Amino acid sequence: MTIIHNAVLSFPHLFQKHKATATAEPKFSCQLLVRPDNPAVQQIHQAAREAAIEKFGPEMGPRMPSPLKTGEDINHARALKGKPPRPELAGLLAITASESVCLRLAMSDGRSCLNTDTDPASVQLLGELKAKLRAGVIVNAIFDIYAFKVPANQGVTAGLRGVQFVTDTGPGVMDLGGATPLAADAFASVEAPPVDGASLM
Repeated sequence: MTIIHNAVLSFPHLFQKHKATATAEPKFSCQLLVRPDNPAVQQIHQAAREAAIEKFGPEMGPRMPSPLKTGEDINHARALKGKPPRPELAGLLAITASESVCLRLAMSDGRSCLNTDTDPASVQLLGELKAKLRAGVIVNAIFDIYAFKVPANQGVTAGLRGVQFVTDTGPGVMDLGGATPLAADAFASVEAPPVDGASLM
């Protein structure tokens, strides 16, 4: 498993499953935005390479693209589809992760529950989490990197396991619901206590 600290949460679908395309399986998902100097970047690339080699062999595996994309590559792909660019991606890396069953969600103080829990205490906590885990806030996340091969597609992707709210104030927080500052201006280092993974397991 890989833990990424102090990422910006984007396109969060953490409480209700979402279809990425009209024919896709509904899943819980989100995109995580990080600076290139985030310590998890090299871990993700290494995990992706190892998973690809294990699945596709030593010749083809190293050529499989990493699930961690540059903002420039994402905007180029958007342009080819006639979509407007996302200026908040400038200078950042992004990884999309998803899960079809359930997620562990946590507050910054370590309180956590599954997003499918229905007991009264969890329902109350989920209400707090829904108010916090919105686009633009800083989070920690835990996920698996794995390779896949199906008849119509193959590659390396990320399986989301949990998301922890860190903060919605201070450096790094983005307003993804309106005017978005450029990463060079907004994405400073975030001083937040890193999670050891226990809250998200």
